[in-house]
Amino acid sequence: TMTIGSGADQIVLYYFGRSHTSGDAFVVFPALRAMHAGDAFASKSFPLIDVPNGGSAVEYGQTLAKAAATIKNVDTIINGHITTGPTTFSDLQIYADFNSDFQPNDQTNLAAERALSPFDQRHKVVVAAILESPWKGGADASLAARIFSGFTLSPIVRGNSGRPFNLLAGTNVNNDRHSTTDRPPGAGRDTGRGPNFWTFDMRLTRQFGLGEKVRLQLIAEGFNILNRTNFASVNNVVGVIGPPFNLSGSRDRTPSQPLGFTAVQPMRQIQLGLRFSF
Repeated sequence: TMTIGSGADQIVLYYFGRSHTSGDAFVVFPALRAMHAGDAFASKSFPLIDVPNGGSAVEYGQTLAKAAATIKNVDTIINGHITTGPTTFSDLQIYADFNSDFQPNDQTNLAAERALSPFDQRHKVVVAAILESPWKGGADASLAARIFSGFTLSPIVRGNSGRPFNLLAGTNVNNDRHSTTDRPPGAGRDTGRGPNFWTFDMRLTRQFGLGEKVRLQLIAEGFNILNRTNFASVNNVVGVIGPPFNLSGSRDRTPSQPLGFTAVQPMRQIQLGLRFSF
């Protein structure tokens, strides 16, 4: 750790080991509660590993885990290549887990990593429709027809079964100096069962004619209208446990407890809009 300056201009540099390269530093601006992570956390995607400059896929997850556990009082993270704006410190914690989960339990026994993909999804259902108002407006139409004309209703129901996740012991079980990748003894890769997902979205539009060529469209959209709690991730650090290993997350546990849910998908969202066509 190195501290430069003081007060509002203070900068704190942290180094935890190899990741993108052999010299990636985490630069913290305490007065702003912000941190620049560079390409060690370039984006919410697969890691960028610059092997010619000392980058290490083996140490990547462990380096990020040390950063997430050590650095405090940071709310905003500036990433190396992200285009959708800054991320949060909780995003770093999730990204550290993401990278650790892709590491083998034993670097000398890669055959033991043969298992279901973490993206394995056995069931997925999508039901969608576009329903247009049967009434037609116009000067000669009845009052009811003019009121109910121009509507389009677009409901969509989406659901899928849960994806597998990797159980971790949280300690150096096999003495390979990588405590963030070891599984409970006897556990295969991706034996956990993640949460399922269901949501009901809907879009309602009404179009008005404002002249020969001008149209006004009113738009109302709702996402997860039933406000179902869809859990996104599970605390997969379960300790040194015995079988069975086909475990699932539990609602009655806190995020810091083994198998507690650590993140949720967005709750109900409503948005309104206007669209002019001319």
